Amino acid sequence: MGRSSLSKRAEVLFAFRELLHARVTDLAAVITAEHGKVLSDAAGEVARGLENVEYATAVPNLLKGEFSAQATTGVDVHSLR
Repeated sequence: MGRSSLSKRAEVLFAFRELLHARVTDLAAVITAEHGKVLSDAAGEVARGLENVEYATAVPNLLKGEFSAQATTGVDVHSLR
């Protein structure tokens, strides 16, 4: 995947997010069976995993950098990543 474009990588992560979201109940049941957590705690684990995937989908935008004209008088700010 190292040769894939940022948009393709984000597309894969969005698809993964949709799969996780569609199977929250199933995944929570597996966590309960494997680790003995109560179902509500296991669902919380899945929700935290979803948050991490959602953050990762924003990485292409974070890698673009930023430009702020006139951040202060006579100063433009560039951020390259």
